Amino acid sequence: MTEGNGKFDPEQLGGLDDPVRRYLTRALAPGMTVPDAWSLRMKGSIKVGLRLPFEAGQELDGRSFRWRARVPSNRFPLLEVLDYFDGTGGGMTGRGFGRQLFADTSADAARSAATRAVMESTMVPATLRPGTGIEWTARSETEIRFRRPAVSLAEEVISGSIPTDARPRSKHRAGARKRTSRAGSSRFSAASTENGNSPE
Repeated sequence: MTEGNGKFDPEQLGGLDDPVRRYLTRALAPGMTVPDAWSLRMKGSIKVGLRLPFEAGQELDGRSFRWRARVPSNRFPLLEVLDYFDGTGGGMTGRGFGRQLFADTSADAARSAATRAVMESTMVPATLRPGTGIEWTARSETEIRFRRPAVSLAEEVISGSIPTDARPRSKHRAGARKRTSRAGSSRFSAASTENGNSPE
């Protein structure tokens, strides 16, 4: 986690629609340090014929992200996968035994990566508060949406199921790559641990 300046004050949410304010009030604790970025470390498995262990790390800030996974080896890299959006372009590439196996940095892949970068702001809720470049709309009491105009390739992100007595949860992201993703014939899945403080 990269700490930002100042603490979160619920008064910053004044002027937002009630469903949006309810979402952010449950995601952010009064007085919490406002981070500018987040770092994740993950361990899981990958199935490439055989099921092998893998480890990954990700950095994200609501505008860009970089997710790098590899099958650990003391001798040489068996498999490395990079999924990223750097603010202007992105996609997914993979290398095995030092050779490129696949690469998708097409316009469609870049749009998907851009949307993921914005969608994963939900993992760093402080990046969703007013004054961070986010535009919120409430379609109803149970559906809210946000977008980050500065990331022009990204699509609008939809979040739903936000009753007054429940915690927020992400419902949908248009056109974005899921955490469990398929690249070529490989499938990745992971449980993540977060470096920093996160709302439960």
